Formats: sequence, C-alpha cells, structure tokens
Amino acid sequence: MPLVKCPMCGKMIEYDGNEFRPFCSERCKLLDFGAWADESYNLPAEHTEMTEQDIAAIEQEADQPQLRILLKQQFGVQLVGPVGFENAYALAMRSDAAAAQALRGPVRNMRGG
Repeated sequence: MPLVKCPMCGKMIEYDGNEFRPFCSERCKLLDFGAWADESYNLPAEHTEMTEQDIAAIEQEADQPQLRILLKQQFGVQLVGPVGFENAYALAMRSDAAAAQALRGPVRNMRGG
C-alpha cells in the first residue's frame, strides 16, 4: 500500500483505506479546513479594475441589432431596450412562446387586456 505524507503534520500514512486522506486524522483535516476558513491560505489573484474607457469599448462592441434578431428568431423574445439603471434591459415574450420554452414567471399583459 502506498504511503503518503500528511500535508498538515508530515506523518507518513497509508493512502488506501484512510477515510481522512490525504490527512492522517480528522484533527489534521479540521486544522487544514480551519486554516482555509481563517484565510491563512489563499490563491493568488490578479486584481484589475475596469476603467470607464474599458466599459465604453465593451459597450461599443456589443451588437444590439444582431442580438435583437437572434433573440426574436430563436426564442421569440423581444429586447425592448435599456430601462435606465445598472445596464438592465427589459425583455418581452408572448405567453404562448414562453409556454413552448417551459418558462414561467411574472406575467403582465402589456396591452391592458
């Protein structure tokens, strides 16, 4: 049976049949979990922030007319347009098209009928 070193205490243990592997014991397993929870360990991350210019460039690349066509043709969804906050858009769909897609949600009859 292969022996491995416990990543917490360094003790050599059998890998096969060990319920706490790769740790030697529940104690070492919990110590490792606690270190992650306390943020003693971390993964390196690249911190970048988007500038206003980055956002403007992305918005210019977005092809809204093509998106409108695709949504309407494939899903029967109408992209109505921006609603004025947080880059949110309103979507509209006929109830029969929604039923065909097995979609349910708030239903509002926009025609008043």
